[in-house]
Amino acid sequence: MWAVLFTLLGIRGLLAAVESALYGTSDLRAKELKHVHPRRGARVLRLKTEREAVAAALRFGMVLFGFTAASIATLGPPRLLDVPLGALTDSSLLSWVTPLTSALMVAILASVVDTSFRAWGSANPEGWALRLSGLALVVTTLLYPMMRLLVAPLNVMLAPLGAKVRFEAPPPPLEE
Repeated sequence: MWAVLFTLLGIRGLLAAVESALYGTSDLRAKELKHVHPRRGARVLRLKTEREAVAAALRFGMVLFGFTAASIATLGPPRLLDVPLGALTDSSLLSWVTPLTSALMVAILASVVDTSFRAWGSANPEGWALRLSGLALVVTTLLYPMMRLLVAPLNVMLAPLGAKVRFEAPPPPLEE
């Protein structure tokens, strides 16, 4: 079960790396990559032009894989953490300590993986964007429709206020 957990954290890290790499690659360079690497460069350019869909899908995927990994950790905590609580106390209220510790351990590990993969993606954004463009396109194709379905009720509630849920950075302020 822990092999699945580490796989999920690895996928989460790859999604963080491709997000960082896509933001680190300029639009002009993405157009140039299309001519240098016709297939992968075209995917990078497509991902750069569909910013909101890509950002929403990648973030949703990172949350989905992270929470699934934490859930697996609570279901099957490592034996190292499985301290017999009867030796500490007779209270059954402490039965949550081992699963909670497992989830915390996975959260710390996920943060380390996320930060490491983001650093690698930022160090060579073009290479990582080209390598992981297929993964990003699959994740965007699969998860963005689900994300739109989840956000639709929020947009209906926010419509009278003139607001809308968006997943891209706001435009820079106008210089006067």
